Amino acid sequence: MTDNQCMYCEETKKLTDLMTFICKVDGFSLYLFKNQAYKARCVLAYNEHVAKIVDIEDDKYINYLMAIKKVSTALTNAFKPDQINLGFYADTVPHVHAHIVPKYVGTLDFGSTFQMNPSPVTLKDDEFEQIMQQIRQALI
Repeated sequence: MTDNQCMYCEETKKLTDLMTFICKVDGFSLYLFKNQAYKARCVLAYNEHVAKIVDIEDDKYINYLMAIKKVSTALTNAFKPDQINLGFYADTVPHVHAHIVPKYVGTLDFGSTFQMNPSPVTLKDDEFEQIMQQIRQALI
């Protein structure tokens, strides 16, 4: 089921302005934020339109959490962050999705909650592509 108002279901301009599709992880869509204020910050979107995490069947929820762990492990192996922060926010985008945010000691917001819209850090196309390639390789 999709929702034609949902940026994840319809892959709208709002979505593509914020992030770029990397690959599927166990059937779930993984995106890299274009704003790289937090190096390798990703979102893993649930593969069906579900507005609330409590509405996911238990076995599917476990699969989703395992995919989040797989991405977190890949980011840890590829980028060696000091911590991975997870965030589930659906107030304004009611589609289950997890923000997976590597955090590094001495950088933006380490020791506190990551910002949804920090000051932009834009990479050159080849630098951005290199991060996506590192993520894809680490997921193998």
